[in-house]
Amino acid sequence: MATKVEMQAALERCEQIRHVVAAALHTLDYVAAVKHAEAALPHQHAAVSFQRRFQNSEAPAAPLVDLILRFAPACFLSRSLDAVEAWYAGGTKTERTSLPDMAGLIVDARRLLSYAVELWGKLSKSPMAVLRLAPDRHSKVLLHVWLSTAAVATHPTEPNTYIRVTDPRRDAVAKCSSCGGERSAPMSDFLEPSTCLKCGRRSDFVLLRRGLAQ
Repeated sequence: MATKVEMQAALERCEQIRHVVAAALHTLDYVAAVKHAEAALPHQHAAVSFQRRFQNSEAPAAPLVDLILRFAPACFLSRSLDAVEAWYAGGTKTERTSLPDMAGLIVDARRLLSYAVELWGKLSKSPMAVLRLAPDRHSKVLLHVWLSTAAVATHPTEPNTYIRVTDPRRDAVAKCSSCGGERSAPMSDFLEPSTCLKCGRRSDFVLLRRGLAQ
Protein backbone atom coordinates (compact mmCIF):
# COMPACT_ATOMS: atom_id res chain seq x y z
CA MET A 1 0.00 0.00 0.00
CA ALA A 2 1.27 3.46 -0.87
CA THR A 3 2.28 5.81 1.92
CA LYS A 4 0.59 9.13 2.58
CA VAL A 5 3.49 10.96 0.95
CA GLU A 6 3.26 8.77 -2.15
CA MET A 7 -0.50 9.23 -2.41
CA GLN A 8 -0.20 12.98 -2.04
CA ALA A 9 2.53 13.07 -4.69
CA ALA A 10 0.22 11.11 -7.01
CA LEU A 11 -2.57 13.63 -6.48
CA GLU A 12 -0.19 16.51 -7.18
CA ARG A 13 1.03 14.80 -10.33
CA CYS A 14 -2.55 14.44 -11.55
CA GLU A 15 -3.10 18.15 -10.93
CA GLN A 16 -0.02 18.97 -12.99
CA ILE A 17 -1.30 16.85 -15.85
CA ARG A 18 -4.68 18.56 -15.63
CA HIS A 19 -3.02 21.87 -16.53
CA VAL A 20 -1.46 20.29 -19.63
CA VAL A 21 -4.80 18.75 -20.58
CA ALA A 22 -6.56 22.09 -20.10
CA ALA A 23 -4.09 23.74 -22.49
CA ALA A 24 -4.82 21.10 -25.14
CA LEU A 25 -8.57 21.56 -24.71
CA HIS A 26 -8.15 25.31 -25.07
CA THR A 27 -6.79 24.75 -28.58
CA LEU A 28 -9.51 22.16 -29.31
CA ASP A 29 -6.90 19.41 -29.62
CA TYR A 30 -9.06 16.68 -28.11
CA VAL A 31 -6.79 13.84 -29.18
CA ALA A 32 -3.82 15.41 -27.41
CA ALA A 33 -5.95 16.10 -24.34
CA VAL A 34 -6.97 12.45 -24.11
CA LYS A 35 -3.40 11.25 -24.63
CA HIS A 36 -2.09 13.60 -21.93
CA ALA A 37 -4.83 12.43 -19.58
CA GLU A 38 -3.73 8.83 -20.08
CA ALA A 39 -0.39 9.76 -18.50
CA ALA A 40 -2.24 10.25 -15.21
CA LEU A 41 -3.65 6.73 -15.07
CA PRO A 42 -0.68 5.19 -13.19
CA HIS A 43 -1.19 7.82 -10.46
CA GLN A 44 -4.98 7.88 -10.36
CA HIS A 45 -5.74 5.12 -7.85
CA ALA A 46 -3.30 6.58 -5.33
CA ALA A 47 -4.74 10.05 -5.90
CA VAL A 48 -8.24 8.76 -5.22
CA SER A 49 -7.04 6.95 -2.10
CA PHE A 50 -5.52 10.19 -0.79
CA GLN A 51 -8.82 11.99 -1.25
CA ARG A 52 -10.70 9.23 0.53
CA ARG A 53 -8.31 8.64 3.42
CA PHE A 54 -6.82 12.04 4.14
CA GLN A 55 -9.29 14.53 2.68
CA ASN A 56 -12.32 12.61 3.98
CA SER A 57 -13.98 12.75 0.58
CA GLU A 58 -17.09 10.61 0.36
CA ALA A 59 -17.02 10.84 -3.43
CA PRO A 60 -13.40 10.98 -4.64
CA ALA A 61 -12.98 12.50 -8.09
CA ALA A 62 -11.02 11.21 -11.07
CA PRO A 63 -11.57 14.06 -13.55
CA LEU A 64 -8.84 12.96 -15.95
CA VAL A 65 -10.42 9.53 -16.26
CA ASP A 66 -13.79 11.18 -16.77
CA LEU A 67 -12.27 13.30 -19.54
CA ILE A 68 -10.93 10.24 -21.36
CA LEU A 69 -14.32 8.55 -21.19
CA ARG A 70 -15.99 11.73 -22.41
CA PHE A 71 -13.84 12.56 -25.42
CA ALA A 72 -12.19 9.31 -26.54
CA PRO A 73 -15.34 8.00 -28.29
CA ALA A 74 -15.70 11.14 -30.41
CA CYS A 75 -12.04 10.82 -31.46
CA PHE A 76 -12.35 7.08 -32.14
CA LEU A 77 -9.64 6.36 -29.55
CA SER A 78 -10.54 2.80 -28.63
CA ARG A 79 -7.08 2.16 -27.19
CA SER A 80 -7.60 4.98 -24.71
CA LEU A 81 -10.71 3.20 -23.47
CA ASP A 82 -8.65 0.00 -23.29
CA ALA A 83 -6.14 1.85 -21.11
CA VAL A 84 -8.86 3.06 -18.74
CA GLU A 85 -10.37 -0.41 -18.50
CA ALA A 86 -6.97 -1.95 -17.76
CA TRP A 87 -6.23 0.74 -15.15
CA TYR A 88 -9.54 0.16 -13.38
CA ALA A 89 -9.21 -3.62 -13.44
CA GLY A 90 -5.70 -3.33 -12.02
CA GLY A 91 -6.88 -1.60 -8.87
CA THR A 92 -7.51 -3.34 -5.59
CA LYS A 93 -11.05 -4.09 -4.49
CA THR A 94 -10.92 -1.09 -2.16
CA GLU A 95 -9.67 1.19 -4.93
CA ARG A 96 -12.40 0.04 -7.30
CA THR A 97 -15.02 0.44 -4.58
CA SER A 98 -13.92 4.07 -4.17
CA LEU A 99 -15.17 4.71 -7.71
CA PRO A 100 -18.45 2.78 -7.74
CA ASP A 101 -19.73 4.31 -10.99
CA MET A 102 -16.57 3.70 -13.01
CA ALA A 103 -17.48 0.28 -14.41
CA GLY A 104 -20.75 1.63 -15.77
CA LEU A 105 -19.06 4.73 -17.20
CA ILE A 106 -16.60 2.54 -19.09
CA VAL A 107 -19.46 0.50 -20.55
CA ASP A 108 -21.24 3.72 -21.57
CA ALA A 109 -18.09 5.01 -23.27
CA ARG A 110 -17.76 1.76 -25.23
CA ARG A 111 -21.34 2.13 -26.43
CA LEU A 112 -20.74 5.76 -27.37
CA LEU A 113 -17.71 4.75 -29.42
CA SER A 114 -19.79 2.19 -31.30
CA TYR A 115 -22.42 4.86 -31.89
CA ALA A 116 -19.75 7.28 -33.18
CA VAL A 117 -18.46 4.66 -35.62
CA GLU A 118 -22.01 4.01 -36.82
CA LEU A 119 -22.72 7.71 -37.39
CA TRP A 120 -19.42 8.34 -39.14
CA GLY A 121 -20.07 5.34 -41.35
CA LYS A 122 -23.28 6.97 -42.54
CA LEU A 123 -21.41 10.17 -43.37
CA SER A 124 -18.74 8.22 -45.27
CA LYS A 125 -21.06 6.39 -47.64
CA SER A 126 -20.95 9.09 -50.29
CA PRO A 127 -19.64 12.65 -50.70
CA MET A 128 -23.21 13.95 -50.56
CA ALA A 129 -24.24 12.01 -47.46
CA VAL A 130 -25.95 13.93 -44.66
CA LEU A 131 -26.55 13.02 -41.06
CA ARG A 132 -29.91 13.92 -39.57
CA LEU A 133 -29.48 13.80 -35.83
CA ALA A 134 -31.43 15.49 -33.07
CA PRO A 135 -28.97 16.35 -30.28
CA ASP A 136 -29.43 14.17 -27.20
CA ARG A 137 -27.26 13.01 -24.32
CA HIS A 138 -25.63 10.39 -26.54
CA SER A 139 -24.79 12.60 -29.51
CA LYS A 140 -24.13 15.89 -27.67
CA VAL A 141 -20.43 15.29 -27.04
CA LEU A 142 -19.88 13.75 -30.47
CA LEU A 143 -21.40 16.76 -32.20
CA HIS A 144 -19.50 19.18 -29.96
CA VAL A 145 -16.15 17.64 -30.89
CA TRP A 146 -16.93 17.13 -34.58
CA LEU A 147 -18.33 20.63 -35.04
CA SER A 148 -15.61 22.44 -33.08
CA THR A 149 -12.87 20.66 -35.02
CA ALA A 150 -14.64 21.24 -38.35
CA ALA A 151 -14.96 17.53 -39.05
CA VAL A 152 -18.64 18.18 -39.73
CA ALA A 153 -20.66 21.30 -40.41
CA THR A 154 -24.30 22.15 -39.98
CA HIS A 155 -26.39 22.09 -43.12
CA PRO A 156 -27.26 25.67 -44.20
CA THR A 157 -30.97 25.03 -44.61
CA GLU A 158 -31.94 21.86 -42.73
CA PRO A 159 -32.04 21.88 -38.91
CA ASN A 160 -30.30 19.10 -36.99
CA THR A 161 -28.57 18.02 -40.21
CA TYR A 162 -24.81 17.71 -40.66
CA ILE A 163 -22.35 17.11 -43.49
CA ARG A 164 -18.83 15.72 -43.43
CA VAL A 165 -16.71 18.68 -44.56
CA THR A 166 -13.46 16.69 -44.61
CA ASP A 167 -14.67 14.25 -47.27
CA PRO A 168 -12.06 14.55 -50.09
CA ARG A 169 -14.68 13.48 -52.63
CA ARG A 170 -16.95 16.46 -51.95
CA ASP A 171 -17.03 19.20 -54.59
CA ALA A 172 -15.15 22.36 -53.74
CA VAL A 173 -14.23 25.68 -55.32
CA ALA A 174 -10.58 26.79 -55.29
CA LYS A 175 -8.59 29.71 -56.68
CA CYS A 176 -5.46 29.42 -58.82
CA SER A 177 -2.53 31.01 -56.99
CA SER A 178 -1.09 32.27 -60.29
CA CYS A 179 -4.02 34.01 -61.98
CA GLY A 180 -6.82 33.94 -59.42
CA GLY A 181 -9.13 31.97 -61.65
CA GLU A 182 -11.67 29.82 -59.87
CA ARG A 183 -12.24 26.14 -60.52
CA SER A 184 -14.80 23.64 -59.25
CA ALA A 185 -13.68 20.03 -58.72
CA PRO A 186 -13.60 17.30 -56.07
CA MET A 187 -11.64 18.49 -53.03
CA SER A 188 -8.99 15.81 -53.57
CA ASP A 189 -8.00 17.51 -56.86
CA PHE A 190 -6.69 20.48 -54.90
CA LEU A 191 -4.41 18.55 -52.55
CA GLU A 192 -1.52 18.88 -55.02
CA PRO A 193 -0.56 21.47 -57.67
CA SER A 194 -2.46 21.07 -60.93
CA THR A 195 -2.79 22.81 -64.29
CA CYS A 196 -5.10 25.80 -64.29
CA LEU A 197 -7.57 25.70 -67.19
CA LYS A 198 -7.58 29.52 -67.37
CA CYS A 199 -3.87 30.43 -67.43
CA GLY A 200 -2.37 27.06 -68.32
CA ARG A 201 0.14 27.15 -65.46
CA ARG A 202 0.73 24.36 -62.98
CA SER A 203 -0.13 26.03 -59.71
CA ASP A 204 -1.28 25.52 -56.16
CA PHE A 205 -4.99 26.08 -55.64
CA VAL A 206 -6.36 27.84 -52.57
CA LEU A 207 -9.59 26.36 -51.24
CA LEU A 208 -12.37 28.96 -51.18
CA ARG A 209 -15.40 26.94 -50.17
CA ARG A 210 -16.64 23.38 -49.99
CA GLY A 211 -19.70 22.17 -51.77
CA LEU A 212 -22.76 21.37 -49.69
CA ALA A 213 -25.11 18.43 -49.83
CA GLN A 214 -28.28 19.09 -51.76
